[in-house]
Amino acid sequence: VTNQAARRFELVLGISYDSEVDEAVRIVREGLDDVEGVLNSPAPVVLADVFNASSVDLKVYYWVDTSVSDVFGTRSKVVDHLKKVLESNKIEIPYPMQTTIIKSKPNSTESL
Repeated sequence: VTNQAARRFELVLGISYDSEVDEAVRIVREGLDDVEGVLNSPAPVVLADVFNASSVDLKVYYWVDTSVSDVFGTRSKVVDHLKKVLESNKIEIPYPMQTTIIKSKPNSTESL
């Protein structure tokens, strides 16, 4: 609980390993400027955070003035807009993937 009107929110956003991280960070950062309810000051921050199994995760920090903006509505607008911005710039948000390798026994006559 806080008595400050400006509240910071965090979003984790995974991008494909085929994506240019610097470009994705720039596009996401610029995309946040277009979302109604996201404050320009303090400025949003986008950082490359971690290598995940199927993605490079970006941490997105943005601030909302809770005295004038709906927190949940703004978060929904952020997610929707960033998805559209990434898609339009051909930056993939990957699905989790797994590779399964089936090995047979050497000289085995059993069928799989």
